[in-house]
Amino acid sequence: MSCGRGIEVFAAQGTPAGIKAGFWLAVVVVVATLAAVLFVRWDARFAPGSLVEVSRGVQPGARRVGDFVVVLEDGRAGTVVSVAHASEPGRDLWSSVPGESFVSAATGEETVEERNGHFSVEDEVGDPHPDQTIDALRKRDGALVFSGRLLGGSEGVGYTLSFSAEDADRLRFEVEVDDPSYDRVYLTYATWAEERFFGFGTQYTYFDLKGHEVPIFVQEQGIGRGLQPLTWGADWRAGAGGDPYTSYASVPHYLTSEMRSLFLENYEYSSFELRDEERVRVEVFSPRMEGQILNGDTPAELIEEYTEYAGRMRPFCPPGYSPTPSWACRAARGGCARSAGSSKPWTRP
Repeated sequence: MSCGRGIEVFAAQGTPAGIKAGFWLAVVVVVATLAAVLFVRWDARFAPGSLVEVSRGVQPGARRVGDFVVVLEDGRAGTVVSVAHASEPGRDLWSSVPGESFVSAATGEETVEERNGHFSVEDEVGDPHPDQTIDALRKRDGALVFSGRLLGGSEGVGYTLSFSAEDADRLRFEVEVDDPSYDRVYLTYATWAEERFFGFGTQYTYFDLKGHEVPIFVQEQGIGRGLQPLTWGADWRAGAGGDPYTSYASVPHYLTSEMRSLFLENYEYSSFELRDEERVRVEVFSPRMEGQILNGDTPAELIEEYTEYAGRMRPFCPPGYSPTPSWACRAARGGCARSAGSSKPWTRP
């Protein structure tokens, strides 16, 4: 019996139980259809590309960039590009997937709708160029620059990927395509099932973001954020339901359980695709992607490196001088003392 015929039979019975069963069967059919469509769309959009050619003039080996080492090597599974720190060359801070492209591009046409500070972003991606060549590898003004072509349905488009040292523990990368009409740039690299991903600014729903696609877009956080029927009601009344990833303070920065960390410098819309167990794909709505790879042995060290770039909160009452009124500093200290068990009262002068 077909699903459609089954629904008709249940409905024809005319009993409450039959109608209810028919309703739920219809729901199952619709959900299954949507799931199939979404899976096909996801698989088609994020299917990994191939590193189809490395020029004979590009020699494998390790190349020093400041205190970092960038390695190009031919493995049994294909060519790999990896980044390590010179102090620990056996630990990859970043690496491509063997035999697969690590840079790709496409064109895009986004549709953005806003209601009460809540946004929906739908993107129509076209002319994908998932495959990649490496035609040259050169040093330029202290940076190591990969260049080649991205290949797809139409003619290829040129690209560059450069690595340059910002300091002893921060390696900057920049991806750029030659044709600015390709305003969707992707960076794809390796991970594994056990690696956990944390960060991305203020994330209310999930602590470990592995297995999710994380959009980076500051907006109202939402009411319900996927919890039903609260989210449905907030959407119906004000378009304010949100989802598990809407946030007042999303940030394109993460660190992992393997003490690996990366962040973007871009201000454009971006997303981190973490649903694949073996690869990460970062997308930016721009023909240029800029960011940094961090080195550190602990979460505190990685965060310290990130705030070296992003900035840190100034001490509330720095020794010797503070623009903060002295009574406010004493109040803060008094509050700390009381919370620690002191019974000494504080009075404003």
